[in-house]
Amino acid sequence: MVGGSGGGTHPPGGSHVHEEVPPREVLLHAVLVGVVLALVVVVVAGPRAGGLVLAADLLLAGVLRLVLPVRVVGALAVRSRAFDVVVALALALACAGLAWVVPTGG
Repeated sequence: MVGGSGGGTHPPGGSHVHEEVPPREVLLHAVLVGVVLALVVVVVAGPRAGGLVLAADLLLAGVLRLVLPVRVVGALAVRSRAFDVVVALALALACAGLAWVVPTGG
């Protein structure tokens, strides 16, 4: 028998190559996916569209931080709820403003 006396069974907890994302980090990963999406949009459609996607992603992060409890938002909770929301919304507003005024090159 190759591989020990386990008879083809997996050890408790499994020996999976990919580990699951802890539930507290799911929203952080979703926001990071939004940032990557914004970068792709910058390459494909230009900086104005990508900046607006990034602004929408930051707006979503701020709203999620506002309405969800700390045990759900996980790593999105950095400081107090009010501080996190104000910073995320200010960054969203700044990104949207900069995206709106950026020259289109045409």
